Formats: sequence, structure tokens, C-alpha cells
Amino acid sequence: MEELFDVYSVETGWQRVGWDEIAAKLDAGFVKAISDDVALIPDLDALSKVYFSRVQQALDAFAKSRGYDSIISAVSYAGSGDMQYAIEGAYCMGLRDSTWKAANKLAADMISGTVEPIAYADFFAALPVASAEWPDADEEDDE
Repeated sequence: MEELFDVYSVETGWQRVGWDEIAAKLDAGFVKAISDDVALIPDLDALSKVYFSRVQQALDAFAKSRGYDSIISAVSYAGSGDMQYAIEGAYCMGLRDSTWKAANKLAADMISGTVEPIAYADFFAALPVASAEWPDADEEDDE
């Protein structure tokens, strides 16, 4: 008898499916990027791990848009003697912290059932990184 798993799909809700159906939708580790409208994950803990992987990719992409290797690289400039780097590094530190705080809260609410599971696009839209813009050093100097 085929083993069945309880999985959540943002399109259909909870279902019992076999491994073949899961494998057809995801790579074995459940950590590969998934489409914005379909998430077929064995449980909400795994769902949050997939979403968290994508959040990290978004933070890194934001930092790379200004020439940094990753968000970690950008944050390392927070104490720089160069004003522009220091401003950008401090901004990225705050952005990273606020994004992860929001992501962890939303995932915990989804896992606890306080909030219905949502598609990644909606999850991402609720995070500070979704609307982040680089600070202008000249504006910071004027304050």
C-alpha cells in the first residue's frame, strides 16, 4: 500500500497524496523555489522553510542590486569609515532584521493556524524587503 502524506496546496488546501505526486511537484529536499501560486509541501514547517529560502534569496538580490555579494556582505559595511557604505550597511542591517522578524511571525501564525496559509507572493508582499529602496546618502546627511 502506498504511503500517503498530508500536504498543503495553496490552490486546493490540505490533501492526502502519495510520494509520486509530491516528487512530481518538488525536488526531494523541499527547499527548491516554487511558483508563486502553487505550494505543495508536506506540512507548514516545511512550507515556512521553502518560503524562508526565498526570503533569503530576496534579501541577497536586494544587496546585489547595489553591488554587494549578499545581504551579509552589505551588513558588514555598517561600521565603515566611508559614509555611503556605512549608511547602506546600516540600512541593510535594519532591513534584514525587520524582514526576518516579520517572516518568522507570519510563518509562526500560519503554523499555529492563527493565519490561513498563503501563497508565497502574498507572504513576500507582507515583508519589508518587498518594498525596500536604497537610502540616499545626501538625504541622510541633511537630517
